[in-house]
Amino acid sequence: MQSILFEIELNYTILTSTPFADISEQSQFDLEEEILLSMGSVFRIQSLTLTSDNNWNIKLIQTSDEDQQLKLLYEWLNQAVFQQLSLPGFNQDIDTMSATSSIFGEIYFHQKKYEKAILLYHKTIELFKQHPDKSVPSTIQKCYTGLSEIYLEEEQYIKGMNETKPLG
Repeated sequence: MQSILFEIELNYTILTSTPFADISEQSQFDLEEEILLSMGSVFRIQSLTLTSDNNWNIKLIQTSDEDQQLKLLYEWLNQAVFQQLSLPGFNQDIDTMSATSSIFGEIYFHQKKYEKAILLYHKTIELFKQHPDKSVPSTIQKCYTGLSEIYLEEEQYIKGMNETKPLG
């Protein structure tokens, strides 16, 4: 078994949609500096080294929402996945296709690309309607919740209410 030490560099001047807070004053250990990170925080790996005592040291640096390399990576991933979605054999794998569609729906939602998210959420729901034996209630629920959240963000409350469906 090996130990891993993560060193995280945070920058208070970077604008990001995932805030963090210094909670050192609430720590049980007086000498410890504690930071509470938001879920969804994104970091770039600055270095990865194996120390002389056979432990790993990973240095991470916070990225902003406007990080150009991160945006390029998202675009590349989007293109790669959609190329996979269009392959003939892939379209036969309902489990993978529905999971991928719903996950990318969530990614698009968080990027505020609502039209693409709506398209993928509806695609996932439609797949399960066509193949009820492969239906995954938690995935369907995530799709309907995602659709409702989008319409809430866009202040289209009636549409949002129409997207709430009971499972079962």
